[in-house]
Amino acid sequence: MSQNNAPTSEDQARAMLGGANGDLQATRAGNGWTFSGDGYTATVNDDGTVSHN
Repeated sequence: MSQNNAPTSEDQARAMLGGANGDLQATRAGNGWTFSGDGYTATVNDDGTVSHN
């Protein structure tokens, strides 16, 4: 799914994480979304990359 660096919606970002993340708090970052909760942090960037701890 190509975003062409367009802002990703929160719902799109959650779907990219796999959907099982309803308890995570979403925060819009400069070029993506950061999800955090229970010691877990994941970042979904607008270019489609995902990073997490």
